[in-house]
Order: sequence, then C-alpha cells, then structure tokens
Amino acid sequence: ATVNGAGEFGNHTLMSMPLDGSSVPWPMLWIGLSMDVGSAYADGRNVYFGTLEQDGYLGVCDASGCPESTTSFYVVSEGIAGASAIVHRPSEDAFYIAEPFTAALSRVDIDSGAIEPFETNQIAVFDLARNNTHLFWGTALPEDLEGDGIEIQNYLARKAFAGGPMEELAETAEVTAIAVEDGWVYFGEATGDVSRIPVDGGEVERLASGFERPSALLVHEGYLYWTDRSRDGGVYRVAL
Repeated sequence: ATVNGAGEFGNHTLMSMPLDGSSVPWPMLWIGLSMDVGSAYADGRNVYFGTLEQDGYLGVCDASGCPESTTSFYVVSEGIAGASAIVHRPSEDAFYIAEPFTAALSRVDIDSGAIEPFETNQIAVFDLARNNTHLFWGTALPEDLEGDGIEIQNYLARKAFAGGPMEELAETAEVTAIAVEDGWVYFGEATGDVSRIPVDGGEVERLASGFERPSALLVHEGYLYWTDRSRDGGVYRVAL
C-alpha cells in the first residue's frame, strides 16, 4: 500500500544526501502538511521512518527514492501513536518505537505490521538505542514543568528484549540523544553535557560540556560524534 502526502507541500520532508557531502540534500518524500517525519532509519537498501501524528504510520521507501514523484510511501504499519524514535533489531526483523501520544515503547513486526507493547509509562522519549540484549532510552520531560507539587526527574533506562522489568541506570537531566557501543551508553542532555555510563549501570563519566542540545550521537573508530541543535549548530567529536 502507499499513502499520499496531503495538503500543501511544505518543509515536512524526508531528506537524503551522500555521507561525503558531495551533493546537496534532496527530498526523498514530500509528506505534506498533515504529517511530519519524527524518526528515520536506513539499512543500505531501504529507508524506514515514523510519522508524528497521533494516528501515524511506520513507512518505508527504497533508498533511491519514494514512489510517485516522492509524494507517496509504502506502509509497514499504521495506527501508530506517533513515532518520535525508532530502532531496528535485525534478529527479530522488527522495529522498536517510542509512541509519545500513549507514552509507550512498542515492537512493530516488519512482515505483518503488528504492534505489540514493550514498556508503558515512558513519557517524552525522543531517542532509542540497543545492543544485542537490551533496548535503551532516556526521558526528556522539561524541568520547567516543576511546581505546584510536580517534581520532574528524568532518567536513563534499559529493558531486556527477552522480557523482565525495566532497569533505571541513572538519574539525568532531559535526555536529548542516546547511543550504545562497546559496553557503554552514551547520552546527551539539555544541560549541554555529553556523558557515558556502563551498559549495566555505574558511575556517569562526563565527556564534554558547554553545548545547547547535543543530538545524533555516533561512535566510530575511537571517537564519539554528535551535532548541536542550536542556532550556531556544528558537528563535534571527542576521543574515547
């Protein structure tokens, strides 16, 4: 099946560009003003993405582009309560997604599109990461909501794919990004810090600070890379 973008086409787009920056970004999908892309994942052949509206979709396009002159996409699953983050687990051929409208983390089977609950009551999750055994995430409730008896405490957490209870790894500020590599959970916070903690929990080690909103963490060849979602922007790295 395909779903057409609706309304006026604006800046609600899924973009693509070469890793070497040899050409400017080009639109893979003009999704229209009725929907927006909340998360995306590429596996070399396909680009999977989730839309952010309350009755949303997990969609897919060939990496070369979406059908019908970039105005449609193929549906993997529908009826998703937004998809602010997605992560693929190849051994299951499934995606794990964060659904902000229901505060749920869910599993989506790629073949059938079936949605299964994984963890509930996880409010404001905007990034997910995994290793072979666990799903990792952090919460990002704005701390300026505190007051009138409301106390905000964000945290890093994990849960085994095999089941069992959620495990809280550390109390944090608003978690803006997360990555897992080589036994470490790397995360950014709205305080501007970039830190890491062992995947089983332990002491938090600060790696860098002074940023506005560290995002898009990536570990590659002995370095941690990230972008800063700020007016000045930029791509940064630190040796591990």
